[in-house]
Amino acid sequence: MSTQAQVINLLAALQAELGVAYLFIAHDIAVVRHISHRVVVLYRGRVMESGPAAEVCLRPSHPYTRALVAAAPVPDPALQRKRRQVRRASVSTSTAAAVAVDGPGCPFAPRCPHTAEVCWSTRPARTTVGQVELSCHRYDPGSGHPDAGAPLPGPSPAGNGHGRQP
Repeated sequence: MSTQAQVINLLAALQAELGVAYLFIAHDIAVVRHISHRVVVLYRGRVMESGPAAEVCLRPSHPYTRALVAAAPVPDPALQRKRRQVRRASVSTSTAAAVAVDGPGCPFAPRCPHTAEVCWSTRPARTTVGQVELSCHRYDPGSGHPDAGAPLPGPSPAGNGHGRQP
């Protein structure tokens, strides 16, 4: 981990010094947030959520983004257990439903706990919510996902410090 941190810090220093841009691809969203200004979350090659790194990581709206953020480790064992429970509750691993992954609907439908009939038949259009774009039929901060846009338990992932307050 210390080698990874050194490489990430070197990339950040070079970016600041030279003004270069990176296309940084990783599954560790905490690392992505640390180095990125903007984040695009892909699932099976489709954009699920995109926007400013702090917005997407502090208040993930799409169930897949929530699962990625919940998977990022935190140093407190009790908070880590709580985040693991959130992750398990937010993403189903039903193999029976996985058959329809390549169908006409949302690619995340087989794993999503909020799937509705429309999710299987129609690919969701991108919706703009504040500074974030997401592709989800069920997003509704008032009712669709019971916790859409709510911060995950525990400290937010380490990052660039920009983001809206809960």
